[in-house]
Amino acid sequence: STLLEGRGNIRSIVCPYHAWTYSNRGELIGVYGENSFGEVERSTMGLTRLACDERSGVIFVCLTPGKIFDVDLWLGGFAD
Repeated sequence: STLLEGRGNIRSIVCPYHAWTYSNRGELIGVYGENSFGEVERSTMGLTRLACDERSGVIFVCLTPGKIFDVDLWLGGFAD
């Protein structure tokens, strides 16, 4: 998984904003403040693999799971 690349042998990923915890396979395993947040169906709230790429320090993400996109084609000559 690219998200975990170069991070060694980790067991979980914690969102720095929401503090939700995901397994190294992307399954939601912990919800911070669940008592006040409300019931969460963890089996449907795991991480979703999305196509992404970086150009000049900007990260481009396609929000449609499974769809591939060409950032260079989209940017045209702007990337240069």
